[in-house]
Amino acid sequence: EEEVSLWAPAEAGQCFLIVYASQALADKLKKGRSLLLQNLKERKFELFSIVNFTGNVIYLNVPLESNFSPEGSRLCLLKKVDYFLDKEKILRRRVNDTSSQPLLEGAVSFEFKYSLNTNILTVKLIAGTKKEVTYELVVFPKNIFKTPWL
Repeated sequence: EEEVSLWAPAEAGQCFLIVYASQALADKLKKGRSLLLQNLKERKFELFSIVNFTGNVIYLNVPLESNFSPEGSRLCLLKKVDYFLDKEKILRRRVNDTSSQPLLEGAVSFEFKYSLNTNILTVKLIAGTKKEVTYELVVFPKNIFKTPWL
C-alpha cells in the first residue's frame, strides 16, 4: 500500500523498528496490519504484523531474523484483501479487516488456487439462483513480484 522509511538500523533478534512516517501514513500503522521489510541488494525480506505503533517505533509480532540498514532497506505497509462467501451465499470483499462489502448475490461456490511453481492463479465461481453457471478464470500474473529474486 505505502512505503515507510527505516530511521535506524534494525538488528536480528530485535522486536521493533524505528521508522520515519508522515502523519497520514502514521495513522495507518495500526495493530494487525502487515509489513514487508526488504533489502534489495542482499536479496532478503521478512514479513511481520504490527503489535503496536508509538511515536516512531513499530513493535513487531516476531523478532527480526536478519540485520537491515536504513540505506539499503525499505519497509512496505501491505494492504490485505479478503474474498469470501458468506452464509447467505453472497460473495464479499474485505480490505484490512474493515467491514465487508457485497460483490455478488446468489453465489453457490467460490474457490481460488495459486501455484507458486507455475505462477498460475485459478479462480472458480458458481452462481445462479435458478440455473447454476460456472465461471473459471486462469491468470498468469507476470508482475506479481516486482523484484525477480522474491
